[in-house]
Formats: sequence, C-alpha cells, structure tokens
Amino acid sequence: AHMAAVAFVTESIANPRMYRHNITDVTTVLAEAAQRANVRTFVQASSYAVYGSINDPGEVFDEAKTVPRPASPYGQAKFDAEAMLRRRSNASPSLVFNELALARRTARMRVTVLRFANVVGARPEADLGQVFLPELDVYRRLWTACAEVALGLSSHIELRGAKDLRDYVHVIDVARAVSLAAIQRDGPDNFEILNVASGHGVATGDFVEVCREVSGRKIPVVVHSHASGEASGAVGNNSAIFERLGWRPEHNLTLTLSDAWAVSRRWPEHNERESAMRDAKIAYLVSGKLSKFSAWRCVPPGVTSLSR
Repeated sequence: AHMAAVAFVTESIANPRMYRHNITDVTTVLAEAAQRANVRTFVQASSYAVYGSINDPGEVFDEAKTVPRPASPYGQAKFDAEAMLRRRSNASPSLVFNELALARRTARMRVTVLRFANVVGARPEADLGQVFLPELDVYRRLWTACAEVALGLSSHIELRGAKDLRDYVHVIDVARAVSLAAIQRDGPDNFEILNVASGHGVATGDFVEVCREVSGRKIPVVVHSHASGEASGAVGNNSAIFERLGWRPEHNLTLTLSDAWAVSRRWPEHNERESAMRDAKIAYLVSGKLSKFSAWRCVPPGVTSLSR
C-alpha cells in the first residue's frame, strides 16, 4: 500500500513542481519496482482533491459517476498518478515485459485506488496522531487550526465559508479500509476506485462547534470566502466500498475529534521535548566531542532518542 505523499492544497499551488514529483513521479517509480518484484496487489492513497470544485451545492462525489475536475496541482498530481496506475494494471504481462525490458515476464498487478475524504482523528490510546509543526502552520487544516486556538497557541481561526460542507473520516477507519483493500483478491476489474468517506456532510461552522465541545475551550472564528482549489461541498458516496469490501465508518465526528484532541492537547509537551532534543544536539556538537558529521547520528548522554 502506498500512503506517503505531501498533502496541502495551498502549498501545491505555491509549489506545483514539487507536488508533481512527490506524487506522480514517485508513484510511477514505485509502481515500476512493484511490477519488477511481481507484486500482485497495489493499494494507492488518493484524495477527494481529484474531484475538484463542485457545480451543484447538493452534489455527492460518486467514483463511478462524478467526472474528476482537479482544481489544484495537488488534485491534478493525484489524478495523474491514478491514470498511470490504471494503464499499468490494464497492460498485458507481455507489454509490461517489453516496456520495462525485464529478463522475465511480470504478473499483472491489481490496483485499488482509495480516494480519501478529510482524514482526522488519532489512535484511541492517544499515543499516535497528528502533531503540530510550526513550519507548516501556514498550510494548517481546520482541525489543527481549532486545536491551536484551544491550546492558546493562536487567538482565532479563519474559516473559508462557514456553511461549506466537508466529509470527515477517522484515521482508524481509513487504516481499516486500506487493510481490506490489500487483502481482497477478486473483483470485476483489475483496476478500481473506491471512496473512503463517512457519506455525511458537516458544515465547517458545525465542525468548529464540535471542536469546542470535545476540548471544552472557546474557539473564536473569522469567516472569509472559501479557498481556491478546494471543494465547497465535498460529500462522498461510500456505497461502493461497502459492497466491495464490507467497509463502513465506525466513528462519528464527536468520537473522531475526541481522539484527535487527546493527542493534540499533548502538543506543548511534544514541542518542549523536541526543543530540548535540538538544544542537546547543538550543545553536544559545540562541545567538540563529535565531528559535525557524526553528531547528528549519535544520542547525547541523558537523551533517549533523537527525532530529527
């Protein structure tokens, strides 16, 4: 399963070439390597960003009916990666053999593309989840923006359309969908696309209200027009993934954000630990005990691990 990629719409608008390389080009390299190794099943993480902006406020994204209209370099890069995987999955073994100039025939690779809605949440144990990174603050998403205000790291959030609908799905439900897609062996086609979504639209203003409930904190809001490149009514049809894989979301928005908050409230502790680790690295380097090349690979006394 290929889940790794950069994933900020606004960043992709500022740096489209990086997104093209990171998503489309790198996925192509990975798919080639998978076919050389005779990998039979390939699961690709895609995004609702491929659908782009909607024309009808009541429109529901249906993987079989909705025509993709990517409105950002991020969405376009994901869509191009999907198209590349479709071509490879439908190529005959002999054609793949000739294209890659391999010394042996390769098996046809079955591809399942999962188009994720807005992924939120964390492990219920609160030991694994999204961490606030100051350097990415300009690209922050709605949940991280709300959490920053709840923690006192920011004074307010800015909504780009308080009535815009979004479809949110818990990261644990996403992981389960990926696992089911990876082990399924049959299907009508060698290539398929499935939405991973709750199937319910949540207005951004209502999302903020749930954030207030789970955190018990005040979250002031300033409303602007919606951002370019993002769908303003992104609700997905999830009937196909239920029929094919038996998948249904098991977490509602309150449970999802409660799990996310359990991790987010530990951000200050995490940032202090990261800062202490960085200071320890610098102090150990300045002490002259290690060369500048080896200092970053060794653990200074009293520090259990180095995260960067």
